[in-house]
Amino acid sequence: MTRYSLILVLAAVSVAACASKGDNSDFDFGDHFDDPGTDIYADGYGRVPGTVRLATYNVHRCTPPNDNVNADYDGLGKAFRMMSPDVVAIQELDSCTTRHAYFQLGELATRAQMSYTYCTTVTYAKGKYGIGILYNSALKVVRQDHIALPGEEPRQALITEFEDFVFIATHFCHKSDENRTEDIRLVTEYAAAHYTGLPKPVFLAGDLNEYVLTTAMGQALTASWTSLGVNTGTYFNTSNPRRIDYVLLWKGNGATVEVAGTAIPAYEGVNFNFLSDHYPVIVDLKPFGK
Repeated sequence: MTRYSLILVLAAVSVAACASKGDNSDFDFGDHFDDPGTDIYADGYGRVPGTVRLATYNVHRCTPPNDNVNADYDGLGKAFRMMSPDVVAIQELDSCTTRHAYFQLGELATRAQMSYTYCTTVTYAKGKYGIGILYNSALKVVRQDHIALPGEEPRQALITEFEDFVFIATHFCHKSDENRTEDIRLVTEYAAAHYTGLPKPVFLAGDLNEYVLTTAMGQALTASWTSLGVNTGTYFNTSNPRRIDYVLLWKGNGATVEVAGTAIPAYEGVNFNFLSDHYPVIVDLKPFGK
């Protein structure tokens, strides 16, 4: 039986070795970012003072497209420092496997100078494989949890509640719409059970492995969550780039946020085409909370 574990540590602790439009671009998901008035990135993708920056990034085991061996921790660390997110959901992380002998999230956290929490989804190659969250060390963690999700490869949702918001990171099943539909049902039910009476916003971020949002999963998603992210292809290692990476806001408790801007960022000296087979997505929100 697969064992699940949740590891919480700070980035200060060193862990040793051991864009074209997406396919659903014509689907009305509440996106409004084709309006030039919402573009705050005319001078680059640096942080706008006072904003809250959320992000998601499937790092493909920290290796380039079509490469599962040559991890570039320094390149990804530089990318995270330049993105400067307050919190970012990360998918496809090895932990001390025969493929990669390092705890990859710890390597990224050290280079990004951020804190982290990690969740194992499967045991693999004499180690573990899973998802994680990097977050600004100044943020106060109130509560953490994780829930098992179905999939031909078991999945998890990793929940971190901060003082002013809740952030759920996940990576849904890639093979079955039925499993993905169940994934979003379980995440939504969890949010309803824990945060219905809580006015702080609840965000869901990650690789949802869905780009045709007229499916059963897509309909379940749009019924309970509002997209805050880009409406462009995020998975690019294909002839037709697809949006499968999302940052979303739960509708269930009535919390609202105002999006200042969202983008797949670009930085001089960082080539995202050689860091993973996905692009990162950033979402900048106008101040909320205390």
